Amino acid sequence: MFVTLSASIGTYPILAYHFNAVSITGLAANLIVVPLTSVVVPILFSSAALLPFFKAGSTALLHAADYIFGAVIYIAGIFSRIPYSSVRVSTPTALEVVLYCVLIISAVNIRKDFKYKVFFLSAAIALTAGLGYWK
Repeated sequence: MFVTLSASIGTYPILAYHFNAVSITGLAANLIVVPLTSVVVPILFSSAALLPFFKAGSTALLHAADYIFGAVIYIAGIFSRIPYSSVRVSTPTALEVVLYCVLIISAVNIRKDFKYKVFFLSAAIALTAGLGYWK
């Protein structure tokens, strides 16, 4: 769960910059979808290894993987149909992306040293002031 949360937080600036949208339900969807896809990868490797020796067994594994992928697509579709599952945002400036990264890095390290508290507070104030700029 921590890895999924970290990946979501880390990719928000990229999504905002390139797609002008961030997913609100993505974390919840990934908590269900990622374990399913981690089951599929070994099935696909096994199918590829089995193909030269036992085509019927390889095909059966591919059908199992296809079934699981179908479930992944179905679950992703459910989450994408939730109202406001994706929120449109303005394109962040390079400064805003840097401030966001400073905010996240300092939040992770805030207990290590006083300077991270200063960085965190400075980035939070600058980002909040930036919100006032866009209103």
